[in-house]
Amino acid sequence: MKRMKYYIDYVDKKTNVEHSTSFETKIECWAFIRKNEKDIHLTKKPYTSEFLDWFFSEGI
Repeated sequence: MKRMKYYIDYVDKKTNVEHSTSFETKIECWAFIRKNEKDIHLTKKPYTSEFLDWFFSEGI
C-alpha cells in the first residue's frame, strides 16, 4: 500500500522566501501550520481555521 504524503507550499513572512514541504501524516501537517500560522502564508489557497478543519476532515 502506497503511503500518502501531505504537501504544502508557503511563503515565510519574515524572509519572503517560498518553500514547499511534505509531511507523513495530516496531524503533522496540521500541527506545522498551526504552530507557524503567524509566520507563514500558504500560497495555494487562502485558509481559515474553518477551511483547515474541513480540509483535514475530508481525508484529503
